[in-house]
Amino acid sequence: MEVALAAQYIQIVTDGSGNISKDTKAVGAIRATTEWTVSNLLREARKITQDQLSRWVSYSSDTCNQQQNFWRILSATVEEKHVLSAPYDSHGLQLIFKDLLWPGIDRDRNQIDIAIGKFFHNGPNKIFSYFTSSPKQLSYLQEIMATTT
Repeated sequence: MEVALAAQYIQIVTDGSGNISKDTKAVGAIRATTEWTVSNLLREARKITQDQLSRWVSYSSDTCNQQQNFWRILSATVEEKHVLSAPYDSHGLQLIFKDLLWPGIDRDRNQIDIAIGKFFHNGPNKIFSYFTSSPKQLSYLQEIMATTT
């Protein structure tokens, strides 16, 4: 909760799987309408943002129907209209991005490589390696990040 309180902007994700740290929060399973889910999510968003809903910038879920209905409800309300919520589930979006970045193979079974896919596969690793192998450059980066956030 400390991280959320300190953050300027909040992205809320509901998903049945673990996060990047492999952590999950067991809450059980219930059947609920989208309206109930929106109401519950708004209550939690108010807590997380300390009633500053303008800090809540986006929402995504792992359930396509829920995501579409959520988008429909939120886009119709004044207070939450600013929350970005594409009417697709997060897993579906991941698959779309995967297909765009790594299209796979052609009819002749040749690997299709595209520059943007190579960049997103190799680029972040190169950047991470560069800064972790150079303490001086890392300190410059941290200083810049501290003064611009």
